[in-house]
Amino acid sequence: MLGHLACDRGDCGQCIPCGLFGWAPAPGAAASGARGRIAVGDTRIEQACCQVRHHVALDRVTAGARPKLLYARRVVTAGRFRVRIEPLRPLAPVEIALLHAVIADLDAGLVGLGGATTRGLGTTRVDDETWRAPDLSALAALVAGGAA
Repeated sequence: MLGHLACDRGDCGQCIPCGLFGWAPAPGAAASGARGRIAVGDTRIEQACCQVRHHVALDRVTAGARPKLLYARRVVTAGRFRVRIEPLRPLAPVEIALLHAVIADLDAGLVGLGGATTRGLGTTRVDDETWRAPDLSALAALVAGGAA
């Protein structure tokens, strides 16, 4: 991440994202994992619009549709929710900047929340007139060890 190592699987316990969001050890590892420096509270989706979407099960061998395995899922296609993020310990400026970058990525549609994000679910937008996308060059300077 911007000149610093960040693990791919969330199990190193050494990088900034592992410290901020917490980490679990790789299967069979001697380490025990650790809770992150933040807690994200439960939330409810308000004004939820739901839709039933039909899917075809795929055959992993032929990569084609499996016969007689059509299934449906009820999914949320629109709604609103409020997220509360509580620091469990004082956060360093680089961690605060990283949280702002995560929110910016969510707002830009670069990452989604929940399951089936590769199917178009989990896309979120920030709905707060006072919020502005952060200047990520400040994050780069913080991660690189400077004082932005």
